Amino acid sequence: MTEQILRCPHCVQGDHFQPMLSCWGGLFVCNKCGHTADPKKPDFKCFCHKCGELNPEPVRAQMRAVAIKKSSREKVGGLQEMGTLRCDGCGEEFFIGHNPASVDKWVAERQAKWLEKVLAEEHERDKKHPDRLELPE
Repeated sequence: MTEQILRCPHCVQGDHFQPMLSCWGGLFVCNKCGHTADPKKPDFKCFCHKCGELNPEPVRAQMRAVAIKKSSREKVGGLQEMGTLRCDGCGEEFFIGHNPASVDKWVAERQAKWLEKVLAEEHERDKKHPDRLELPE
């Protein structure tokens, strides 16, 4: 069986679109912009900042959970803070926030474990952490 390769529609590497990282739960994440895709769910909506720029209101209204790098300049308004995760590889801190309508501590704990794995994979591949990552439910 061949490994599935998904490419970010926003980022370019050389003369191709940037390959996305395959992550836990079947999600694929772009390590440059945080674009997220789930090939098993055709109606999946990404909440990365680039998708948000293309369609800001509907995306923000549907956002459930996101991890935002604390060193980024992105605003986290409208999100309920669920905690902070520090990357073991570089010490970078990420704010984990939920839409106030879907706050769930147990889900946030699972998302933190998922985020730890994603950040570790990025270090293994010598990739930079994106400023924002949508978190799986």
